[in-house]
Amino acid sequence: MKRKNSESACTCVSTLTPPSASPTTSCFHFALQGKQGANPITTWIHDVNASQNHDEPTERFPVETCSVPDNMSDSSRLRQLKTARRSRSCSPTKKSSQYRSVVLKPVGILVDVIHNLPPDIEALLPRGLRDVLDRRAPLLATAYTQLEDTSDKFDGSYAWTRELADKVSQIASVYRHECCELAEKPGSEPEYRSHLYGDVVEKLARFPSWRRALRANCSDKSWLTTLKPPAPTRILSLPWPSLPINPGRTKLQEHASFASTLNSFDSNIIHVQPDSDSTNLASLTASTEPSDSSSVSDLDSTITTPKPDITVGISRDAFTREQTGLLEYWQASKLVLSDPHATQGDMRFPFLIIEAKGLATDGNLIGAQNQAAGGGTCAIRLLASLAEQDSEAAVPRIVFSCTTEGAIHELWIHFTMLDEENNPKQHMVCLGAWRMTIERHVNEFVTALAIILSWGVDVFFPQIKQVLDGILNVARSAR
Repeated sequence: MKRKNSESACTCVSTLTPPSASPTTSCFHFALQGKQGANPITTWIHDVNASQNHDEPTERFPVETCSVPDNMSDSSRLRQLKTARRSRSCSPTKKSSQYRSVVLKPVGILVDVIHNLPPDIEALLPRGLRDVLDRRAPLLATAYTQLEDTSDKFDGSYAWTRELADKVSQIASVYRHECCELAEKPGSEPEYRSHLYGDVVEKLARFPSWRRALRANCSDKSWLTTLKPPAPTRILSLPWPSLPINPGRTKLQEHASFASTLNSFDSNIIHVQPDSDSTNLASLTASTEPSDSSSVSDLDSTITTPKPDITVGISRDAFTREQTGLLEYWQASKLVLSDPHATQGDMRFPFLIIEAKGLATDGNLIGAQNQAAGGGTCAIRLLASLAEQDSEAAVPRIVFSCTTEGAIHELWIHFTMLDEENNPKQHMVCLGAWRMTIERHVNEFVTALAIILSWGVDVFFPQIKQVLDGILNVARSAR
C-alpha cells in the first residue's frame, strides 16, 4: 500500500502498574495514511486489514487515541505527552449538566442553594476569616489578630505572629508568579495542582507551630464508599400491590361500595392504553436503554467516590496512644471512620479538601464543585458519626473545600441544616472567589487558607480530642 503525506500519531495506552493505583502511559507511534491531517487510528486499522500486500506487522489496541499534529513544536509535543502521563485516572469531571439534580439533590446534597450563612453556622467560622472575606481589615492585621490569643499555647509572641504573616506574604508572592506563568501556556491540571500543593498548602501545613498537628497529602487515594450517603430508594423497586395475572378477565363488582373499592389494594383496576389493551403493572420492567437526555449519572444514582486532589487533616501522630487505640477500634468496627481513605494512611479527620482543574483538560469548575460536594459531604458524615458516640460533646460541624479552574480559586463551606420537614440536608455554600494572577486576590486567598489551618489546630483538633478523652474517662471509671 502506498502512503501519501505520512504523518505520525500517538496512541496512549493506559496500563496499571503495581503498586500504584495510578495508570502509567506508554506511547506507540504509527505511520498513518491520509490526505489531510492525521487519520483516526480506527481508519488506519481498517485500511491495514483490507490490504493483502501490507508487509508491516499490525497491532490493535482497543484504547483511546490522541493525534499529535505535525506542525506542533518538539517542546509542545513533549509537554502534551508529559501531561498525559501525569493525568489522574478516573477523575469524575465529565458529568451531566443535570448531575446535581439527578445525583446530588436526591441524596440531600445542595450546592450553591443558599448564599447567606445561617447565624449558627456564621458563628462557627474561624476567627478573622470573615474579615478577609469582607475585606474589613488589612491582611497582616487580620493575621496578627487571629493569632494573638494563641500565644500562650505555642509560647509565641509578636515575632511569632509576624513570622506567620511574613510566611503568608512570601507564599502568596511565589504562587502568584507561578499562576501568571501557567496562565500564559495555559497550564494543565497536574501543573496547577502541584504548585497549589507544593507552594501553598504543604508550606502552610509545615509551619513550625502546626506541623505536628496537621497532615497534608496530594494523592489520588479513593475514600471509603461507606462514607457516601445512601442512594434513595427508586420507586420501581418498592413493593407493588398484588394484581391479577389477567385483570381483563375479571370485572368490578357492580354493587361494590365506593369505600371498599378505595381500601382494597387487590381491586381489579384495569389500565387501558390507546389500543384498548389491558396492561399489567406487575409485568412492567424498567428500560435499561438511556433516554435522549440521559447520561452516566442517570444510570448510577450514587455520588462518585471521593478522591480529592489535596487533603488537609489531623496527623495520626497528634493523638495519644489511648486515643489512637480508640480510633483504631472505631475504624475496625466501622463506627467512626476517622481515616476516610480506603487504604489507611497518616491522616485522620479531614477538614479541608481541594479539587483542582487546569485549563488544558476536560475538567471545569462545575466538575470540581461536584467532586468537592461529594468529598465535603463525606467529611461531614464522618464528624456526625463521631457526634453519635457522645451526644453532649461539642463536635465540629463544618469543613471547608477549595475548587479551582486554572487561576480561578473558590472557597466553600460544608455543613448540615434541617429543611422545613426536619430532614437533614448537606449544604455547600461559596464563601469567596479569587483570581490568582491578581496580587490582592492571591494574598486574600492564602491568608484565608492560613486562617483555616490555624482553626484546624486551635479549634477543630481540640474539639475532637475532647470527645475522645470524655469517652476514655467514662471507660476508665467503669472498670
